[in-house]
Order: sequence, then C-alpha cells, then structure tokens
Amino acid sequence: MKILFHDDAPDRRQKPFRRVFPHAVFARSNQAAVRHLESTAFDVLFLDHDLEEQPGYKGETGFELVEWICRNHPAIGKIVIHSTNSKADEMKDSLRTHGYDVKVLRFEPTIVEWLKVHSFVGF
Repeated sequence: MKILFHDDAPDRRQKPFRRVFPHAVFARSNQAAVRHLESTAFDVLFLDHDLEEQPGYKGETGFELVEWICRNHPAIGKIVIHSTNSKADEMKDSLRTHGYDVKVLRFEPTIVEWLKVHSFVGF
C-alpha cells in the first residue's frame, strides 16, 4: 500500500505514524507533495492544513494542495485530513465534489487514532 503523509513537521508524528504505516512517504511542503503525486498513484494521502514557514518555503496551507488536487486529479484512493483547522470541512467538501473519498481527523493524532483509521483506509 502506497501512503503519502503531508505535514510540515512530520518528526513529531513520524515515530508513532511509522509504527502503523512503516512504508509511508513524507512530504513537508505542498511542493514536495505535488512532486510525489505527479509521479506516483497513492492509496492514501494523509493531509495537513496548517503548514508553518520553513527555510526555502513560504507558509502554506493544505487547502492550496487541495486546490491543486482538484485541478489535476492525481490518483489517490483515500484522503485523511488530519487537522483541527476550521477549513478542514471545506477541504473535505472540495475533494468530495471532485470524487475523492475523504475522512477528517479533528485532533492531534496519536498511535491510537492512527489505528482507528485502519477501517477507513482498508487494512
């Protein structure tokens, strides 16, 4: 199963996430996520909204990546938005309008919460 994890600070989540999804690919910016999505069909995209400014990247939002996805229609089986931002529902609605299967997690995910998405993801 091919999984893309989009988050500006995956280090704080990487260890518990990797316990559940050991072969995931990580993208710390929208630009990195686009590169992966242009070249690979993913079974699951874990998508963050709030991306902090980093060296070489301006502050971005996951909504900008959602807009790119809706314009370009990359192959993604399911999308899990992991954000407490109020824009998460708008992101979900935009993606569903374009035919994507989407779930929203409204908390700081822990390994327990990652395990809960297994039924949605299809493990």
